[in-house]
Amino acid sequence: ASNNAINAANVSFTAADVSAPTMAITSAEVTDGATSDDSTLAMTFTTSKATSNFVVGDISASGGVLSSFNATSSTVYTATFTPSGDGAKTIDVAAGTFTDSVSNNNTAATQFNWTYETALPSPLNKIDVTSSVETSKDIAAEWADMSIQLSYNRMAWLRRHQGSIRTSYQGIKLRFRNEMIDILMNSAPNAQIYDEIYFANRAKDAIENANGSMLAVGDHIKSDAASMAINEGIKLRDSTIGSLNPTFEPIFGDWSVWTKGELLIGKTRATSTVSKQESKSKILSLGFDKYLDNDGLIGFVLDIGRNNTDIGTGATNVKSDNYSLSNYTDFKLDSNTSLESIVGIGRINYDMTRVDGTETLLGERRANQMFFSNTLKREHKKNQLIISPYLSHSATRTNLDSFSEIGGETALSFNDQVVRDYEIGVGLDINSEITLNNNSKLKPFTIIEYNKSTSKTSASMYYTNEGPDNAYTTTMSNNNNNWKLRFGADLRTESGWRSSLSYTRKQSVGSSSESKYSNSFTLRSDLKF
Repeated sequence: ASNNAINAANVSFTAADVSAPTMAITSAEVTDGATSDDSTLAMTFTTSKATSNFVVGDISASGGVLSSFNATSSTVYTATFTPSGDGAKTIDVAAGTFTDSVSNNNTAATQFNWTYETALPSPLNKIDVTSSVETSKDIAAEWADMSIQLSYNRMAWLRRHQGSIRTSYQGIKLRFRNEMIDILMNSAPNAQIYDEIYFANRAKDAIENANGSMLAVGDHIKSDAASMAINEGIKLRDSTIGSLNPTFEPIFGDWSVWTKGELLIGKTRATSTVSKQESKSKILSLGFDKYLDNDGLIGFVLDIGRNNTDIGTGATNVKSDNYSLSNYTDFKLDSNTSLESIVGIGRINYDMTRVDGTETLLGERRANQMFFSNTLKREHKKNQLIISPYLSHSATRTNLDSFSEIGGETALSFNDQVVRDYEIGVGLDINSEITLNNNSKLKPFTIIEYNKSTSKTSASMYYTNEGPDNAYTTTMSNNNNNWKLRFGADLRTESGWRSSLSYTRKQSVGSSSESKYSNSFTLRSDLKF
């Protein structure tokens, strides 16, 4: 090799480890920030790098003591934390308390927080609990109000049609999806007599209109035969069950029959103690009534309904199947003054769903109800315009049975509960009659009412696992000022066809009132099956 040759040498460098080890604090029983009644917590301390000088003294614990400290590996350490009483607990590992294998000091661990409670927290501090109680109360009040208003609406309908003999009203019209069945069930029978003269004339017409074609003549004969068969079926139905969609005269002596359906949509805005609520209700009514000798009225109505209320933004929900039987009367005090009265009983079957943390709790509850209402009304008539100022009062008592939730440790049992609702109001009932160009009659109507309502109840509950000795009680007393507006129109054509449409808005107003409102709709329309 040349003397000028240079021998190369391989040189390697190792970077110094200067990263600080970190520490994670966890528990087998709870997560950071949780509340529980665990008597001890199994704690785990996990470092990001191996260490040999982490000891129990490096851990700061408030509200309890650490024991059974053990090194599972060079990065995992365990200990048992025992609380020293109810309340907030914290566990910390401060910065610079231990080092890794190359003497890097650790950074501070994220503090572990836990609240120890030997008893479960008060259910009254859980907003979905108080909201479920509020919703059950509201459903009971709303059901009684709907039952009362439908009876009042029936009496108002009869006043607008005073003098008409067609006082029976089938407000739910039936229509069948199958075209042939629909024709058989909803058509009027043809009065045509099918004799020899009829057949001779039909045969003559078929030949003349078919230009001598045997095929066309056959088609005419088939069409006539089908029409005859259908008409015979319609006549058979008419003679056995009559019409399914009638507006007709009284059918049981002096008694008229009527039906009606209504849909109500409501909303209550959230407050500091109650979650927002969105509800949908529907009701079907079957009623019977007749006029009395003194121009008064007596009637009975069976109402069947369903309510579905969503609470908050989760899965908490209250559903109910509702039933009521009412008697309504209209007594004439003089030619222009009447006293309308309604008294009834009801039954409500609740289906409750409540979400509490990771638990979904279910329950069924039953309630019985009594209600009554009176309205004193004075009628003023000028031409076709009728204005009737009125004063109304109603009261409802609902007894809710005790029940227990199922589905988890936080399940509650509720004791018997009584809800009392009262309402007093003043209003105007305005209606008129307009004759259209085709001799049809349009009868617009409007009701405006201002009322004050009061609802009172006291609900008692306890955690099922703790027993009734540790019960919690909440008292609810709501006073609302409400406006109610109802308007609509009845239409009767010259041919006798009738229809009716109405809209009702109820709104709480004033700073002392709950922020709630409801909308309801009624429409006489076809239903397809």
